[in-house]
Order: sequence, then C-alpha cells, then structure tokens
Amino acid sequence: MNMSDSDKKLHNPTMRVINILEEIDKSPNGLTLSELSERINSPKSTILPILHTLLLNGYLDVDEKLRYKVGIRTFLLGVSNYLDLRGLKIIEKEMESIVEACNEVCQLGKLVDFDVLYLAKVDSNQPVKLVSSVGKRLPAYATALGKALLSGCSDQEIREHYGDKLKPFTSKTVTDVNVLLQQIQEIREGKLAHEFGEINDEIGCIATPLKRGSEVVASISVSFPLYRATNEKLQLIETTLREKRPIIEELIKKLCLNL
Repeated sequence: MNMSDSDKKLHNPTMRVINILEEIDKSPNGLTLSELSERINSPKSTILPILHTLLLNGYLDVDEKLRYKVGIRTFLLGVSNYLDLRGLKIIEKEMESIVEACNEVCQLGKLVDFDVLYLAKVDSNQPVKLVSSVGKRLPAYATALGKALLSGCSDQEIREHYGDKLKPFTSKTVTDVNVLLQQIQEIREGKLAHEFGEINDEIGCIATPLKRGSEVVASISVSFPLYRATNEKLQLIETTLREKRPIIEELIKKLCLNL
C-alpha cells in the first residue's frame, strides 16, 4: 500500500516517546529527568507525564537516585518474537539450583551486537548490588558473561568491531584487545570466563558459554562482591558451573530452546 505525503509525516508526540526510550536504553546507569530533557531537547514538563506513564506500565524503572532505566516490559516486548520464554523458565530452575549451591547471584545472557543482553537473573539471600539487570545491555568485553559469549566469535570479528582500544569502566577493565583475545582463546580451550572489578570495581563474576552443538547461544554466570571472593568460594562457583553447563546445554538441545 502506497503512503501519501501526509501519511509519511512523523507524529511528534510518538517520536518523543521513541526518543525517550532510545536515550535511556543507551545509558547503562540510567538518566535523570534533567539529563533526559537535555538529551532530547524537550521541556521537563512535557517529558514527565510520559515517564510517569511508562513507569506505571512497567516500560521504565526508576532507582533511588531518580534515574530512569529500561523496564522489564520493554525488554519482553523486544524479545518476545524470538526468545522462547517457556524455555527461559526451564533454565531458571537450573539457575535456582546454582544459587542454592553458591549462595550468589546467577545470570543468563546472550550476545546482541557485541553487547550482553541480560535475559534472566536469580538472586541469592545475600545482598549484592550489580550494574546489570534483566533487559539491560552491557559491553561484552568488560563482563565475564560477555567474554564467554565472545568465545563464539572469531578473532577477526572481534578486532573489526572493537579496534585496538577498549573503553575502560574501572581501573581494572581490560583495554588492550590483544589481552582480551588471549582471555577469549583460553575460554575456547575450556577455561571459564573471569572478571574481577572490570565493569564494577566491587564485583567479580565467573561465567561459562552455553552451546548448541558448536555454536555459543548463551552464557551463564555467578556474580559476587569481591570481599567474598575466597579461594573456596571461587572453586565452588567454578565446580558448580561446570556441573550445570552440560545439563543446561542438554535442555537447550532436547527442547529446541530458542535463546
């Protein structure tokens, strides 16, 4: 069906909602009302009712510092056409058993445009404040989940995307792509992915890729505050992830789960 010139004109109020969601999605730490107003060049009085409506309907979240972030409804809307939500629930049961064994947070992610898209999270009964959350995207190179996922990419693909230098998030972030590639090669050879304070200087993470055949389709991790990172704890996490990996991979294969 051909559209007339009048039909092709953009609807400004709708574009404002789109701009709000896109700007918030691009900001891992969220945006305040003032920051958002400046980003999209729109008055705070105009934006606030939109934020309130999106918040009440679950399309946005807001933290204690009044920073707006992408909500779970936005995430589900974006993935519902290609993600097997039934399969996700089945995997979450296995994640719960990982949390029971380690008493730390377990997360599941997939690679989207060289970012980790966080698909699921199971909390422990011990407090831990993470940068990540379900529906959020973070640069793969700075997270253990992401490094596990990047093990399914070729060195050439990684170099072409990142170039030579990687943006640091903390003083511990790997910024040399050659160091990153060395870590990824070790993961391909069977080591688990590790990250200690690279995206959040107080948090560590260990992850393993999940494969369907030879293809890396997702990764699963355990995150913990660095002050709890004893040798015994790290060994427990590694052992648990290695035990659970083939179980989850078999579920992915048998149930033909789309992650």
